[in-house]
Amino acid sequence: MTIVYDTGPSPVQDAAMVSVILTTHNHADFVADAIASLVAQTYPVLEILISDDASSDDTVPRARAVVEAYRGPHRLILRAEATNQGLVRHFNRCVAATTGSIIVEADGDDVSMPERVALSVEALADGAAAVSTNVNMIDRHGVAGPERLPRPPRISVDPLDEVVRDLEAWVIGATLAFDRRIYDVFGPLPEYLDVQDWVIPLRARLLGGMAYLEEPLVGYRRHGANMTLMTDHGRRADLTSVESWRGAYGKEAQRHLGFLRSCLADLATWDDLVPAEHPQTMALASDVRERLAVLELRCEMFARPPRLRRLVLWARLWPVRHVFPHEVRSWVRFFVAPRIYLWRQRRYQRLAASS
Repeated sequence: MTIVYDTGPSPVQDAAMVSVILTTHNHADFVADAIASLVAQTYPVLEILISDDASSDDTVPRARAVVEAYRGPHRLILRAEATNQGLVRHFNRCVAATTGSIIVEADGDDVSMPERVALSVEALADGAAAVSTNVNMIDRHGVAGPERLPRPPRISVDPLDEVVRDLEAWVIGATLAFDRRIYDVFGPLPEYLDVQDWVIPLRARLLGGMAYLEEPLVGYRRHGANMTLMTDHGRRADLTSVESWRGAYGKEAQRHLGFLRSCLADLATWDDLVPAEHPQTMALASDVRERLAVLELRCEMFARPPRLRRLVLWARLWPVRHVFPHEVRSWVRFFVAPRIYLWRQRRYQRLAASS
C-alpha cells in the first residue's frame, strides 16, 4: 500500500480518536462526493483514510484532487494498492493503518449524512461494540428515493442462535461503525471471506451488543455495479439457464460457508477469553457445527454430481437434526424454482415475439 497524499496529523488531539475508512474501487464518478460528505461531518476531529484497491479508472487522481484542496481540522490520508487485494484483505490492511479506537466504514460510491459519525460514536458510548444505521437509497446522480430498510437488521434485535441458524447476521457494511476491540480480541477478518458485513456484527454481539439507528445516515447508491445489491433482480436478469442459476446460488452457499467457519473460530476465541463456560455459547457452537456440515454437503450438490451420488448426499443429510424442512426449501429454491422461472421467461419471450 502506497501513501499517495497525507495532510498530516491534526493540531487538535482527541482522546477518543475516530478513524473513518473509505474504501474505493472504480468509483471515479462518486469518490469526490463520498470524501466531501466525510469532511463535512459534525464530529470535531477525524482521521480519514481513503484507500483504493487498484482501480482501473480515475478514482485515485480524482480523490487526490479533493484531498490536496482540503483545508480543515481532519487528517486525510490517501493510499493506493498496486494490485487488487480483494474486499476483506484490503479492509484488514486499512484497519491496521488507522489509529482510532473507533472505526467507521464508508464506501467510495456512498455518501454519509453530516451527523453520522457523531451519532454513531454516541451509540457506541452507551456500551454497544458496533452500530449500523438505516439508509436512503440514492441513484447514480445522488437523488434519493423513498426506499429505506424496512426493519432493523436481525443481528441487532433477534436471539443470536436464531440469527446464525437462519444465516441472517448481515448489515450494510457501509453503515457500520465499531470498536477496535473487535479486531484486538478476535484478530483480522479471515481472508477466505468475500465481505466483512456478516462477521463484524456477530463479533459485536459477543463483545457487548449490536446497536441500530433508525435514522437514515447513509446515502446508499445503487448504480448497477454495487458489490452487494439489496435485491436479486439484477442477478436474476443474468440467469439464462439452470446451470447459471445453480452457479449463482452456489456462490451464495460458499459465502454462508465462510461465515459459519468464521463464526466457529470466533466462538472458540470467545470461549478461551471468558473465565467460565457459557452454556448458550456452547450450544450455539454446536448448532454452527451442525449447520456447517449441512452446508458442506449442499455445496457438493451444487457441483451437480451424478444422480446416484446426489441420492447418497440426501441420505447423509437426512439424520441431521432440524435439517429436513430447510433442505426441502433448498431443493425447491435450487432445483425447481429456476426451471419455473426460466420456463416463464421463455413463454413471455415467445408471446412477445408473436404479438
